[in-house]
Amino acid sequence: YETDLVCKLLSDNQISAR
Repeated sequence: YETDLVCKLLSDNQISAR
């Protein structure tokens, strides 16, 4: 399970949400 990838996706998601 790539936690780093998940963190990156979550970060990108939050940035996009803004």
